[in-house]
Amino acid sequence: MDTHSSIIIYNVTVYSENQTLKNGYIKLTDKKITEIGDINQYVLQPKDHIIELSPSYKVIPGAIDVHIHGVNNADAMDGTAEALKTMASTLPKEGTTSFLATTMTQSNEAVEKALRNAGTYIEEQTSTDAEVVGIHLEGPFISPKRAGAQPPTHIQDPNVALFQEWQKAAGGHIKLVTLAPEQPNGLALTSYLKETNVVASIGHSDSTYDQVGEAIEAGASHITHLYNGMRGLHHREPGVLGAAYLRDELFVELITDGIHCRPEMVKLAYDQITSERMILITDSLRAKWLKNGTYDLGGQPVHVNDTTA
Repeated sequence: MDTHSSIIIYNVTVYSENQTLKNGYIKLTDKKITEIGDINQYVLQPKDHIIELSPSYKVIPGAIDVHIHGVNNADAMDGTAEALKTMASTLPKEGTTSFLATTMTQSNEAVEKALRNAGTYIEEQTSTDAEVVGIHLEGPFISPKRAGAQPPTHIQDPNVALFQEWQKAAGGHIKLVTLAPEQPNGLALTSYLKETNVVASIGHSDSTYDQVGEAIEAGASHITHLYNGMRGLHHREPGVLGAAYLRDELFVELITDGIHCRPEMVKLAYDQITSERMILITDSLRAKWLKNGTYDLGGQPVHVNDTTA
């Protein structure tokens, strides 16, 4: 095919940012999408290469995963360019085109190594793989009461000075931080994140509803994996979950694998939060794409059996 020609994929349902095209087309030039629209309004050019499918094919924009630790036996905490390259080359196969490399609660040395590696990789990446658009620092500034799969031995209080060191090590590429704002110095770090254009996310947190309100005032705008690792809903204390439902200032992550929360709870969250504030994530580990077996997550063994870890 002529290198100057375009590929026209048509007769598909195309979902764009603000409309659905039932009889749509996608035009690709030099391996990039350059145009979408209704095929009835497109004028074919002599060099167009036509690929006809059927309306049963649904085409959506590439997914952005803001919370993913690993895939295909690679993990952001490996601290190697090879690990991030494996993640970046695997994810497009399932429709993810960019992601935040997500760290774990570990020793300061291990976290810093992962941050330096990710920062360097982000600045040097040139391939057509999924793009690492930043870093998600999950922990260690979280609540021991809501550790979940985060190793409790490495949890520490929020620390602005330490975060500043880590952001420098990461080349300024930390874009999102999961923290427990109710912990000592939690609001101070939340405010600092807001001031430096980093998203402060409430997660692995035992915050009350009122404490979440204080965090929002300080600059929090995000909730990490709804239902998991947080104070739940009670009729006298709405907790983090109640705030996620009710506070429109918050964007809310949700893992929709049917294991982290029941499908009915996904529906309840969607009905309350709506697509305007909900962010689907995988929160996956290195076992994603691999067979049953035992794998590592933050220094802890994880036993994978069919769909359950």
